[in-house]
Amino acid sequence: MNINQIESFIRIAQYGSFSAAAKILYISQPTISQQIKALEAEVGAELLIRSGKNIVLSDAGKCYFDYAKKVIDNNNLGLSALQEFTHSYKGVLNIASSTVPAQYTLPQVIADMHTSYPGIKYNISQMDSDKVIDTINEGIIEIGVTSSIYNNTNLQFIPFSGDHFVLIAPRNSFFLQFKNKKIPNEILFKQNYVWRHEGSIARKTGLTFLKSIGFNLDTMNIVAEVQTTESIIHAVSCGLGLSVLSKVVVDNYANKDKILVFDYDSQLLDRTFFAIFIKQRILTPISKAFIDFISNNDKKYLHK
Repeated sequence: MNINQIESFIRIAQYGSFSAAAKILYISQPTISQQIKALEAEVGAELLIRSGKNIVLSDAGKCYFDYAKKVIDNNNLGLSALQEFTHSYKGVLNIASSTVPAQYTLPQVIADMHTSYPGIKYNISQMDSDKVIDTINEGIIEIGVTSSIYNNTNLQFIPFSGDHFVLIAPRNSFFLQFKNKKIPNEILFKQNYVWRHEGSIARKTGLTFLKSIGFNLDTMNIVAEVQTTESIIHAVSCGLGLSVLSKVVVDNYANKDKILVFDYDSQLLDRTFFAIFIKQRILTPISKAFIDFISNNDKKYLHK
């Protein structure tokens, strides 16, 4: 029995799939299958069984799972102590992140961190904020980055960056009359809107802000829902409707001369990005190094 076999067992149980666990562990599917066979042969029991399309824990697996996790946690504690002692951090750091920090904040964080920790490699899985929370809560990935805070005492939230939302409109003769001003509320209420899908923070923030200025959301004409912020900006530039997006996204858009940006002074349009992890989980050395790094540099990554 070895640590790799136990880690593979835990990951398969968490993901419900040999292939997904193999991907996150950066090993082949035949390798992970061989590890489980060897582990089951040593413990003398079938630990995993197939249920439909998923792999689930057998009764023996359920009995063994918590003990196996403690083995990995203790190993992580030992590795962390050794790597701090030798100043040598190596491995792949998996991060589940919502869209904006994945594209605009984490690249700079990683570039800065790489100077101090050249042995760490990074794998960023981009997803919406709700999925980030679920992924961390289920123990699939250790570290998440999102602006969502849920009423969940199981998770630790470490603030380290901030952002602001703006309203965008097509650059046409009608909206140009409001340039360097604010679009009157009565006009905002009559416009078409383009949003990201349900679960997007940009959508939740935009709707919350419009409701705060008197918009009856039941009467809103949503003409399109799209998957990416780039699609929203392009749709707005084509005259399809208005939207609310992150300022850092808009500032980095190559063709922003085709849209108008309206910045409203409202705390509802401000947000903070958090690194999140399970409070009771003993982090791997590289995950702990990441948390320590952003905690010591939290003011550096604020988007102006």
